[in-house]
Amino acid sequence: LTKKELFFTKATKFFTLPGDPAMTTFEIGTCSSISIVALTKCRLLTFPVDTAIKFIENEPALMYTYNHLLTAALKRHWEIKTMLYKYTAKERYEWFLEKYPGLIDQITNKYIASFLRMSPVTLSRLKTLYKNKAAASR
Repeated sequence: LTKKELFFTKATKFFTLPGDPAMTTFEIGTCSSISIVALTKCRLLTFPVDTAIKFIENEPALMYTYNHLLTAALKRHWEIKTMLYKYTAKERYEWFLEKYPGLIDQITNKYIASFLRMSPVTLSRLKTLYKNKAAASR
């Protein structure tokens, strides 16, 4: 693999905020092709898929909730894809600051840069630029 291929092979695909579901696959009963890693201290609620399937099949309210979660995840997915393909590095950084307030100070540049499809050096430069702008405006 080239450096570029390696950089994007193990790319960070998304972050979740407190209260957001972390779903690795959209189809019930299928294996996920991705892994979830906690980068900050968190609490997780997990349950067996077969149990979830039984409840979802028998409870219309749970089916509605599951569909709502899928729709929200799909919207978020397309928002991220749109941001990645349309925005400049600076715009992606600004988008990240807006969508994930405070997260920039909680996790390493490696994961944020991977998510934003930029090098850690570019991210570091943007962070410095914004810190200098903030200091100058005081």
